[in-house]
Amino acid sequence: MKIRSYLVLLLVAFALSASYGQKTRFFIMSRLVGPGEQRRVSGAVSYFVTTFDNKLKKIYPCTTVLCENDIGVLLGHERMRNLLGSETPGLMKNISDALGCDFLISLEIGTLPGEKFVVNASLIPYQTKFPTVHASAYSDLTGTSGDQNLADCDEVAQKLIDGLKEIEICPFKGRVKIRTVSDLQKDTTVEYPVYCNGADGIFKEKKAIDNHADNNWELNRIGITRTEGTASFLLREETKIEIQDDCYTCPSGRKGSRMLNEEHKKKGELKGLSQESQEKGHPISDARVDIRFSTDGTYTLFVKATSEKGDIILTNNKHAEGTCGVINGPPEILSQKSNVPLKYTFGPYPGNSQDKILKETPDPIVEINPISGEKITYYLEFDLERD
Repeated sequence: MKIRSYLVLLLVAFALSASYGQKTRFFIMSRLVGPGEQRRVSGAVSYFVTTFDNKLKKIYPCTTVLCENDIGVLLGHERMRNLLGSETPGLMKNISDALGCDFLISLEIGTLPGEKFVVNASLIPYQTKFPTVHASAYSDLTGTSGDQNLADCDEVAQKLIDGLKEIEICPFKGRVKIRTVSDLQKDTTVEYPVYCNGADGIFKEKKAIDNHADNNWELNRIGITRTEGTASFLLREETKIEIQDDCYTCPSGRKGSRMLNEEHKKKGELKGLSQESQEKGHPISDARVDIRFSTDGTYTLFVKATSEKGDIILTNNKHAEGTCGVINGPPEILSQKSNVPLKYTFGPYPGNSQDKILKETPDPIVEINPISGEKITYYLEFDLERD
């Protein structure tokens, strides 16, 4: 029990040291299968590990590949043999868990009846625990050079790596610039006849809305789960209302003419990203840029961010004249704290995780709210590069 505890502590320490380098870690858990003399094919395991590691690093240099032999070197071969006895089934799964690996490769190499060689592998992301890529290859046992058997290992290793095109293995880092401009200019008039005090009159309401907001997000993606940056926002909203009511009902119940003018203004400038989220006890920016790759060779950007809270000044001014309900006071000025959220999906754009650069400056996206008539224009520019 003491030895096992020491093992876990040492592996956790190893995992933590690897995490600081932001390496994407693969752990290969292998076993020999099938009838017959398995020593004839045992060398293919080491070959598979080596060829997978080499092929993987050519495309994804941020990766590191570990296997049982690496753990043996780490702890000492003799202790490893003792720990991996028949009394500890499933310990390799615990080891790979302790290492904090991102992907587990379950590898089977062995023989089949009829002097057949088989290599079978599944790639399992630790986040989902479900295999996402599976590959197999079969050939005759040559009994001589075994070139075809090694070629089978090459083929299966390549298929696993090809299956990673839809996963962000090495983080894409760089700038993502988003500007959103919203405008709403809307004039409405409501008019209908009214009757009171033995005479015809009119009720007429005119409303004019003039709103404008200009939001700029300067984001810097520094990892798969981390985004920093700055933001600035300018808000201006103005609503004017003019109401002519020839049959306005006074508090006494009497009816008479009244003219009301209202003006409502909202202004504010906000700067900075919210930092209410935390990582390892430290505040971090409330911003994320997720990249999701699809099977059709495209990807989309999912952007989510929140600004810091800033002061929004509201000014309400009312003036009314008439037989009653007269209003002639000073403007009401209020201040409130508010923030600005951003949540939008951009794309799809052509590309996969094996590309070195993801860079686009697409045409602006224009959306019009069918109910309010507000027009929002999204401007996007990003330049992301991976190791």
